Amino acid sequence: MSKNNIYLEIIEKNKSTDSPKLSNINTKNMVNAYVAYMANDRDLKGVLLLNYNLKKLGSKYPFVVLIIEKVSENVKRILKEHHIPVIYCDLRDTLKSFTNNNELIDAIINKHYYGKYLIFALTQFNKIVYLDTDLLLLENIDHLFEYDTTPTERDNQKKSFSRIYMTNDMQASVQSDGQVYVVLTTNAFNSGVIITEPKMEITTVLFRELTNLGLDGFLKINTDQDMLNKISNSGFLECSILPMIYNCSPTVVSDFIRLGMIEKPKVIHFMLKPKPWELIDASVEPIIFSNPTSKHLYSLWNNLYVEMVNKRYFEIQPGSDKYADNYFWGKMTPNGCTIEEKINKI
Repeated sequence: MSKNNIYLEIIEKNKSTDSPKLSNINTKNMVNAYVAYMANDRDLKGVLLLNYNLKKLGSKYPFVVLIIEKVSENVKRILKEHHIPVIYCDLRDTLKSFTNNNELIDAIINKHYYGKYLIFALTQFNKIVYLDTDLLLLENIDHLFEYDTTPTERDNQKKSFSRIYMTNDMQASVQSDGQVYVVLTTNAFNSGVIITEPKMEITTVLFRELTNLGLDGFLKINTDQDMLNKISNSGFLECSILPMIYNCSPTVVSDFIRLGMIEKPKVIHFMLKPKPWELIDASVEPIIFSNPTSKHLYSLWNNLYVEMVNKRYFEIQPGSDKYADNYFWGKMTPNGCTIEEKINKI
């Protein structure tokens, strides 16, 4: 039996499996959407920056965030205050539909990559462009929604179940001469940017394949890309190549331009550590950048974040030039009394 037929059989056998229970948002006028995923609180600054980045570039499509149970109430509040629609799913409950191995479920949740598979369950949208949280958009990319996600007809082969777009993955290796070489792989993809038409069946196959590994097998794989690559190479999922300009590491931009591989990147992906928000937090040691272009792109992300903060808190908006007279040591005094009245009561 071909792998394609095996996956179709998995879908058939799992028709009775509970679908992921996704919270509802008002999707009126949201035919297409940009989607990000948060497994915990770590990537909050990345999500806030993406939201600002898309708006600044004049995107006409909504931006929504898929979150799971490890995202705190405080972060949910912040997302709401920034008017970012949130779709919630309990990943643990979803995984219980596929396995009763609680140790395996804990491992999957704690590794934080794999809830990303839930983006394929967002069937309230006709098409989504998934964006990792560690991206910087240099240009408007709304045209990605125009990519055709209809599986192509292939000679003497059964049509794929679905079609998605991702860039080729990059692998770095150190050679005997001490040089670091970046190799583009032809049969593996990077999931930092994905164009897809959501279908619940893709989520089903991915979680079934993942849980079928068992705990020992799961601990041997690296990221969510491993399962995506496995099913995209099977014929079940047709993965078309997205140009590298839409998912380019800051480290290689200057070399790719010099070698004529790209002309100008549109999306920068901070794949490696440190993440740009770690520089905002000053939580890492000073780093030596690989080249001036990489340094510039990190600086660009940080400058845009500071710009977002300035616009939110310091730019003069109608009515924002008024100052409160009823605060005491940074907190509003009870009953709106003046500072002098408050001091007299101490």
